Amino acid sequence: MPRKKVNIKQNAKSQWLNQLTGFLKQLHPQFLLGNALFICFLFGLCVLMIYNTHCANRNRYKVVKLQNQLKELRWEYSTLKAQSVKDFRYSSLLKNVEDKGLRYTDNPLEVIYYSQNGH
Repeated sequence: MPRKKVNIKQNAKSQWLNQLTGFLKQLHPQFLLGNALFICFLFGLCVLMIYNTHCANRNRYKVVKLQNQLKELRWEYSTLKAQSVKDFRYSSLLKNVEDKGLRYTDNPLEVIYYSQNGH
């Protein structure tokens, strides 16, 4: 039984080689010259496809890089926003103002009236 499997593999291999040699025999210089334009077109398509793949990979890399930068900027924005909210709370403002010599009073505001005629 194992011998038949080897024969089947060898037979398939020999068929493939026969087909390949038959194809190569058809590649006469006359055949190649007659289809030179088509062969150049296929070559150009291959080059274009490779270039397109490289451009797509480069663009994908740029998009990933920009997404990471955007994520970092969002974190920085939220940190700065939280810091500004903390700095402008009433208690924080009182601490900042006390450093400059001002203090909070419970007295209501007094209105001062000024008239131009001197009275």
